[in-house]
Amino acid sequence: MTFLAKGKKCDLIALATEMGEEPNPDMNIMGLKALKTGSQSYEEEFVKGMLDTIISSRKEEAEKEEKKFQLEKMRNEARMATPNGNLVDERQVHYNSRIEMSKAMPKFDAKESDIVLYMSLFERQAKRLKIDPSDWVSCLIPLMPTEIVELVARVPEEEFFNFEYIKGILMKKFKLNAEGFRQKFVQH
Repeated sequence: MTFLAKGKKCDLIALATEMGEEPNPDMNIMGLKALKTGSQSYEEEFVKGMLDTIISSRKEEAEKEEKKFQLEKMRNEARMATPNGNLVDERQVHYNSRIEMSKAMPKFDAKESDIVLYMSLFERQAKRLKIDPSDWVSCLIPLMPTEIVELVARVPEEEFFNFEYIKGILMKKFKLNAEGFRQKFVQH
């Protein structure tokens, strides 16, 4: 009879109902035990098996509810993590896009790299990573050497986030003259 102690009160009420008894919801555990053991249909092994089944069913139901809750929680988190979600923290999206761009692009080397090719590659990567064009300048700045960042910092504030304007300034800055072409031709 000690097997009755492993069930919760709700399990014992369900067991008494299954045995054809009419338990009172405010009965205590000892009253439920007396109700079951005094029943004419009481057979210890059968009751033990029924109680195990009731307990396992309750636990399975609780696990299903927990899994359902966790799934809903994960859906909400996924919805919040996407750029299209309404509840996304814009600072986090901006930070994530900068990290992704720094992984996808090497840092620009003014002495060795061609600015036209670099800017073209940058635009392609930004489109591939689905970065908002208003964030392109913010993603470009960490990839540039200090002297270029200082040049961009001198841009008027209203043009600072205009990627095409910044791109135009960089193209003018690194426009190769005849001497520059000769040096590049000799190097290759």
